[in-house]
Amino acid sequence: MTQKITDDAVRYAAFSGDDEASRFVACSDDFSVQIWASGTGKVAFIFEGHEETVYRARFSSDGRRVVSCSDDGTAKVWNTSNGNLVTEFSGHSRENAVYCCNFSPDDLVVVSSSEDGTIRVWDSSSGVLKFSCEPAHDASVLSCVFSPDNRRIASASEDCTLKVGSPR
Repeated sequence: MTQKITDDAVRYAAFSGDDEASRFVACSDDFSVQIWASGTGKVAFIFEGHEETVYRARFSSDGRRVVSCSDDGTAKVWNTSNGNLVTEFSGHSRENAVYCCNFSPDDLVVVSSSEDGTIRVWDSSSGVLKFSCEPAHDASVLSCVFSPDNRRIASASEDCTLKVGSPR
């Protein structure tokens, strides 16, 4: 299947975590996050709310939510059954892009990383900041992810380093 979803660059795509990988999420330079049915190629939802390029979008492990992050300095959680915004994380500086965001394996928190070198961990439902590492790196943090056991976060940066640490 080949699907043109926008006239702008598509930055990231990811499958849902169900056994059939029945949906995928994509985000782009047109500021949108889109969910598509992978079998039919039909759009299920278009989430609009970011004010700049969206760099990453990922499903929660249960597929009920999507987290996205943007050049507008925010990360947002969306409900995949009704398309509504669940919460917004706005603790990163507005002047700095949020390059990466991921749910923890248990979906209770979200980790985000930013152009300002920080990593933040948020309650995925309420948006409350749970942990902040400032700075985590000496340059933009381009990637962050939880370990499968939920106990560590790995991050990669433009400062040429990979770090692994505990968010507690």
